[in-house]
Order: sequence, then C-alpha cells, then structure tokens
Amino acid sequence: MGIVTVYSYVPTDIIPAEGNIWTPQAKRDFIYLCNEKKLVATIKSVQRDKTLREPGPSVLFELHDTTGDSNINIDAELVNMGHAKYKPNL
Repeated sequence: MGIVTVYSYVPTDIIPAEGNIWTPQAKRDFIYLCNEKKLVATIKSVQRDKTLREPGPSVLFELHDTTGDSNINIDAELVNMGHAKYKPNL
C-alpha cells in the first residue's frame, strides 16, 4: 500500500450545513477525525482538468476511518456533528 499526499479534500456527497464555505470548527473537527487514523478512501470519480491548469486529475473520494472495530464514514460524522448536510439528488 502506497502513501498518497492529498492537498485538498472535496467531499463527494456532502456540502457545508450553512452557506458554501466550511466553518473553522468544521475544519478542526475534520482534522480531528482524520489525524493519526488508518484511513481508506473509496474512489467515487476521477476528473481531469480540461484547461490543463491543474497538474493532475481531481480524485473525488469518500474517507473511512478503519482504526477501530467498525469503519467510520468521515462524511457521515461531519453530518452527525452538524457541520454538513447531504447534497440533494438532482
């Protein structure tokens, strides 16, 4: 298993609970949920920047904490904490 450096995480199924920007507390809680954990990413899609301004493709994925006995979906935890809501089905 290789190490992947992620410069930014864009959740695929959730958006901020209010407005369109994550609150500082949501960011802190996200870091808390992910820091020093064994994370597994489920790839949802890969999108290449057609303008070629970005160095590589955008990989949209869902994060799961597999540290304990049961897997924890990071997106679901952010929803449970009140920081996020699920995107409406269009």
